[in-house]
Amino acid sequence: MIGLVILPFYVLLNCYLYSLFVKWINLLTNLLSNEIFYLLFLIITIMLSLLYLFALMIPNTLLKKIFTKIGNYYLGISIYSYIVVIVYFVLKILIICFFSNYNIEMAIISGFICIMLVIMINIYGIINAKIIHVKRYSLMINKQGNNLKQLKIVMLADIHLGYNIGANHVKKMVETINKEIPDIVIIAGDIFDNNYYAMDNHKKIIDLLKKIKTKYGTYAVYGNHDVKAKTLFGFTLNNKKCKFRDTKMDQFMKKSNIKVLKDDCVMIKDSIYIYGRVDYTNNADVIKRKKACDITKKMDKNKTIIVIDHQPKELNQLSDSGVDIDLSGHTHDGQIFPFNIICRVFYKNGYGLKKFGNMYSIVTSGIGLYGPNIRVLTKAEITSIDVMFNN
Repeated sequence: MIGLVILPFYVLLNCYLYSLFVKWINLLTNLLSNEIFYLLFLIITIMLSLLYLFALMIPNTLLKKIFTKIGNYYLGISIYSYIVVIVYFVLKILIICFFSNYNIEMAIISGFICIMLVIMINIYGIINAKIIHVKRYSLMINKQGNNLKQLKIVMLADIHLGYNIGANHVKKMVETINKEIPDIVIIAGDIFDNNYYAMDNHKKIIDLLKKIKTKYGTYAVYGNHDVKAKTLFGFTLNNKKCKFRDTKMDQFMKKSNIKVLKDDCVMIKDSIYIYGRVDYTNNADVIKRKKACDITKKMDKNKTIIVIDHQPKELNQLSDSGVDIDLSGHTHDGQIFPFNIICRVFYKNGYGLKKFGNMYSIVTSGIGLYGPNIRVLTKAEITSIDVMFNN
């Protein structure tokens, strides 16, 4: 329901931005003083603001995809318009306070700068989102590796296949993974974007994912968006129904040769436990996920224990339970500035590598996008982890 609460404020804010734009245009020309043009631009603004709602109400068609994709671009433009306008008003007040002079020429120049800033930030964000980086870590585990001298893990998360991410991005992702020559690949949740049918070229994407080359396989967990749910501004509307997953998602993963762990475990070379947790918020596989202390009860703690948990939660509890490495995504590192700063305040580990007791927590910024089709001052990445053992 939070999305429905946000919607009217979103529309009103965009109408306010529109009014500022009209005032600026009227400083240059009388074009928008004509009521027909004024009304036309207002209607376009309101309709763009309501695109998410329109998309929500129609079935899985090409029109739904178009509305959502345009809505995602418009959301990015809106967010940075708000930020730029706030900065503009602060600077305007300072100019008036210290110089007592703010004339029409300054207003015209300021408006032009604001518009160009919003355009440039969004162009940069769109381009930046498509560049895949590799973040590398080296970890020393104070345990015997038994049959393994070391382990090369490639971890990724938050692909969000669907409205923003398609076959081209997946192709680059697979090529980047294979260049790292991984022993094992881990996908830490949010493979889909709530709606399986938002994805184009299902078969092509499956064929691309099957090209991932690993020594010991590819393992994944589901995230909070890997369920069938209607969302508005990222918030689930049908909370009571979001425990259901489209069966085609499971079929897709199986065809892609990716093993999904649902509160269960695999053993690698009789040396390392890989345990995948169901999501902290939404899951369609168990009534209640296991507690951190229950995960390791029957494990040999002399062996390395790696946990995949989509959301970086219960980190201290996992550490106390004897887990050596916890791999997560979910946060996107905020995806766009300044949410990356907010993200790192609200999470014990919002991004990167942190240690909790003897446990390493690694949170990736994700390889895909959710909502705005941009990344600003964050990176789309895969995470390459060299794990060494104290042999």
